[in-house]
Amino acid sequence: MDRKRARSLEELVELIKKEYSPELILLFGSRARGDNLITSDYDIIVVSKKFIGIPFLTRLFLMQDLWDGERHLDALCYTPEEYERKKQQMGTVQQASIEGVPL
Repeated sequence: MDRKRARSLEELVELIKKEYSPELILLFGSRARGDNLITSDYDIIVVSKKFIGIPFLTRLFLMQDLWDGERHLDALCYTPEEYERKKQQMGTVQQASIEGVPL
């Protein structure tokens, strides 16, 4: 049986909530700031306990398996502990945690 795949951000959020019971889904980057182009990708962070024990790259593939939208999806997937640690380090996750939009 084929797995349902999202064609919109709203559908993706619903699928992620159903599959991974996330503590947080955060939209960041140009789409969160509102300065995106029609061709801009979607940048999200997903924080879930269900990622414990799953290699980081595998998590990315799991998100891609849920997505069938017209634009590229960049999903960063963390356990709650990893996310808390990354928020304290200068970089993408810290900036996203400040400027991102919870979904």
